[in-house]
Amino acid sequence: ARYAARPDSTILGILGSGGMARSHAMAYAYTHRLALIKVYSPTREHREAFAKEMSEILGVPVEAFSEPEPVVRGSDIVAACTDAARHIIMRDWLEPGMHISTVTNYELGVDAYDRIDCYVKYRSGTSTHHFTAPDGQRPSSLKGSSEETEQQEAKISNTHHLAEVLLRQYLG
Repeated sequence: ARYAARPDSTILGILGSGGMARSHAMAYAYTHRLALIKVYSPTREHREAFAKEMSEILGVPVEAFSEPEPVVRGSDIVAACTDAARHIIMRDWLEPGMHISTVTNYELGVDAYDRIDCYVKYRSGTSTHHFTAPDGQRPSSLKGSSEETEQQEAKISNTHHLAEVLLRQYLG
């Protein structure tokens, strides 16, 4: 997000309230001067605890929402950090200039791919070819990402900028 999100991004929308959401909030607060964080979680206690904790840790106001739409709309950066088995970011909620990151392919509705200008796929070589990663990070041939999602990704790669970022860990 340091290089992909607009430098003037000040509003972060987080979908989810677990460990990944906390890590994402901290990372985005490190890379951008956030003025507001909005959070959605289906569990009231979780979203309110996240809002209180992250506000104290980051020194940024955090507002909790009971629905995902107001968290996405109006945000400069949207981070989907869920274990959702259904789409949680809808096409009509996307706005020009918005930076979106997802943990799984399921979080972004497949009809939203035509609104994307630049797409970065972050997958290690290991996770792409073996059963060592979440379903959304494996190809459909290995019982991972849906064929529908792969077709949408292929359309983007043919008409937009597609960057494959490979995770490499150097030992020693």
